[in-house]
Amino acid sequence: MPDEFLAALDFSRLHALRDLRIETTPLLSPNQAYQLASRVNSVQFRNLEISVALLQGIARLDILLSGGQYSSLKVKIIGSTWADIRQALPRCDVKNILQSD
Repeated sequence: MPDEFLAALDFSRLHALRDLRIETTPLLSPNQAYQLASRVNSVQFRNLEISVALLQGIARLDILLSGGQYSSLKVKIIGSTWADIRQALPRCDVKNILQSD
C-alpha cells in the first residue's frame, strides 16, 4: 500500500469508529501501520485487525496501541503466528489486548 494512499486516509471525522480491519498485500510496514493507527481519534475504538510485518520498528506501534489513547482496544494481527505476535507486541500482550484467530 503506497504511503500516498495512507496519507490520504482521514479518520478525524469518524468519532464513532468502533472496528477497523486493514488487510494488505504486501503487508503494511510497522511505520505505515503506526501512521494509520495514530490517526484514529475515536475513544470508542475497540477492535483493530491489521496485517503488518512484524519487523524492526514494530515496538513503536506496540507502544501506541498499548497506551491510554485506546482504552478498550482489542488487536488482531492478521497472517502471523500467535507466538510471533506476542513476542513482537509485548506491551499489548501484557495489557491482554491481543486476540488470536
